[in-house]
Amino acid sequence: MKRYSLAIILLAFAAPLFAQNNGSMANGRIDYTSAGSPASIQFRAHQHDSAPVDGDIRFDGMVEISPGVFMNVSLTVTLDCLTIAGNRAALSGLITSSSEPSLVGQRSLLAVEDNGQGNNAPPDRFAWFPISADDCSSFPLATAALQNVPSGHVHVKASNAPF
Repeated sequence: MKRYSLAIILLAFAAPLFAQNNGSMANGRIDYTSAGSPASIQFRAHQHDSAPVDGDIRFDGMVEISPGVFMNVSLTVTLDCLTIAGNRAALSGLITSSSEPSLVGQRSLLAVEDNGQGNNAPPDRFAWFPISADDCSSFPLATAALQNVPSGHVHVKASNAPF
């Protein structure tokens, strides 16, 4: 009887862990310098199997709104696309709110690379395109040039990855 009780208890605790593992996700925070000013990107994206992507990107910093014209903005991107290849993820969607109203409705794209944690791990990397016509499914994720994350962290997990 004790074995059955123990098995039921273990199953009850393990089920939420298996449920969390269902789906792909990317999240993190990146602090860097954009056009000589501090900038911050916070993002979270989650997708269960073929369900729609749930998540957003929040950005505060300088954005080039037209060639050579920079503006300090805050914006939120509601994600509609998440693609993961190995330790890299591309996230894209529409700008749904911004301190600069002319940006609302335009697409944005963020590409990130998770290189693990610890003193010996190489830095995580990213590329941010505040205004981009690209959708994450057409973005060349495997070959994209990314820059080091100076401060912050990135976490990427494909749906088939262990915990």
